[in-house]
Amino acid sequence: MRGVSGKRRGRDLPCHRRDNSQPTSEMGKDTKETKMKSRKGFLKHRKVILAIGIITVVVLAVALMLKTKKKGSAEELLTWKVERGDVIIDVVETGSLEAKDSKVIECEVEGQTRIITIVEEGTIISATDVINKRVLVELDSSDLRKKLDQEAITVQSASASYTDARESYHIRVKQNESDLKAAELKVKFGRMDLQKYIGKELAEQVIDASPDVALMVEHPSLGGDALQKKRKLETDIRLSEEEQALARDKLNWTIKLEDKGYETAEKRRADELALERQRVRTEETKTGLELFKTYEFPKEVEKLLSDYQEAVRELDRTEAKSRSELAKAESRLSSEERQRNSANERYQKVQEQIDKCILVAPQPGLVVYATEGWWREEAIIREGSMVRERQAIIRIPNTNIMLARAKVHESMISKVKEKQQAKVKVEALANMVFDATVDKVAILPNSQNRWLNPNLKVFDVDVMLGVTPPELKPGMSAEVRIIVDELEDVVYMPIQAVASKGEKRVCFVMTALGPKEREVQVGEYNDKFIEIKSGVDVGERVVLNAANLLEEGAERFKTRKAKEVDRAAIEQGTPIAEIQNQEQEPAVSSTEVQEEPTVRPPAPEVEKPSEGEREPRASRRGRQNQ
Repeated sequence: MRGVSGKRRGRDLPCHRRDNSQPTSEMGKDTKETKMKSRKGFLKHRKVILAIGIITVVVLAVALMLKTKKKGSAEELLTWKVERGDVIIDVVETGSLEAKDSKVIECEVEGQTRIITIVEEGTIISATDVINKRVLVELDSSDLRKKLDQEAITVQSASASYTDARESYHIRVKQNESDLKAAELKVKFGRMDLQKYIGKELAEQVIDASPDVALMVEHPSLGGDALQKKRKLETDIRLSEEEQALARDKLNWTIKLEDKGYETAEKRRADELALERQRVRTEETKTGLELFKTYEFPKEVEKLLSDYQEAVRELDRTEAKSRSELAKAESRLSSEERQRNSANERYQKVQEQIDKCILVAPQPGLVVYATEGWWREEAIIREGSMVRERQAIIRIPNTNIMLARAKVHESMISKVKEKQQAKVKVEALANMVFDATVDKVAILPNSQNRWLNPNLKVFDVDVMLGVTPPELKPGMSAEVRIIVDELEDVVYMPIQAVASKGEKRVCFVMTALGPKEREVQVGEYNDKFIEIKSGVDVGERVVLNAANLLEEGAERFKTRKAKEVDRAAIEQGTPIAEIQNQEQEPAVSSTEVQEEPTVRPPAPEVEKPSEGEREPRASRRGRQNQ
């Protein structure tokens, strides 16, 4: 109280100091003593509070340790009585309800596009809506419409180019026909000129065999203009020689007549001149024939033959050129046609993309948004969201036939087969249980959430419900229990009572000295019980947390139990061998009713005698030895 008073007095002091008057010496002395007393009281209370806090912390720590130890002891001694009976081997997994037949409306627009309008989730689509083609989703098509205008211009340009290429092709075909006709006529005319000059028979021989042209003038098959000219030259020579002979005869008569005086010398000189003229003419005709045979005939034959051969080569060139030009025209026509068709296809494709921006109701049912990746804001289906090609937007399930889809771990998938019976419990409908059948087992593991846990391998299993009440909705949570096998009249225990020790399976059987490790042969198992083929008998009690015992070591518990039994025997005066023999007693009969797991209490403690009644230790030992 003095500390509290000191504080109050200390608080009141400043109020006096607010006065303009100065404190006296006595008052200052009193104030100093009051402060010291107040400080001592505060320190004393502080020590008391600190001591109480330390004591409280220690008490709580001890209580927590005792509680933890008590709890650990209780867990360590949880037991279960081994039983014989029927065990259903099943695989239990959680899943969700889905419709067997579900129509998925996907985005078929290439790239990404934005949702303009979408029907509200949960809307019921009727058969009338399907007939009237009710619009469920409208996607943004503004960019596509701009692209459609550009493609229309491209189509017009491509069509004009195709028309020009087509007409050019037809012109080239006609031109090739004209060029080939002209070349063929030139070859024909060349052959005819050669035949006309040397004759048809000899011309064919020249064309095919190419003989010596100089010798052809004497060839018996010679004909045509060459033969005619040769004959004319030869005739001229003969006529000239005849006329020359006549002129010589006439000159000879004139000379005879002149000698007889009948003709004059002038007449004789005139006849001599006429003879000379005929001789010169004869020489000229002979020279003309020689020139014809030596130069003119070979030259003309070579020229005509060369013209014919050149005409043939020109025909070949014309044909090659015609083929080349025609190929160019065909190539251009084909290219323009492909470009036109490609432009039309692009135009049609853009038009189809615009049409695909309007998604109508395909079948009656319930509208469910196909939202993927709820943790990503951009993956939520709603107005204004971006969707990509082939992304599901809406699912319209047929709720008349429902199934439950569960994810089974890879360690259990080998037990699950199609047509197996199953039970499906739906939590949303007051834990209703439906009969079902395994409809489909996935061949490959589900990789949808592989990035969350790459080492976790689960397989999708579809379980078909036998009946589908209207209350069932897609997406409801369900527990799927697949019945793998039904074991009859087998020994079983809880699955947590068995632990792995290397390649062996062990359990811990409770004895008078504590848990004892024992190897067992196991069979099939479910999420609660496991079949025991050998190793334990019906009625024996096994420790449930076998894995913990295996980790800590059973010897530790044996030692502790042995000490407790030894202490109890000493206090009760019971021989230790009698208590140890309890371990060899037969187990409880298998006809006993299975009890719930209980906490096995420690060995009972004997009530201790009072100080006056307690015997000396030596006396107790002697009585025990007797």
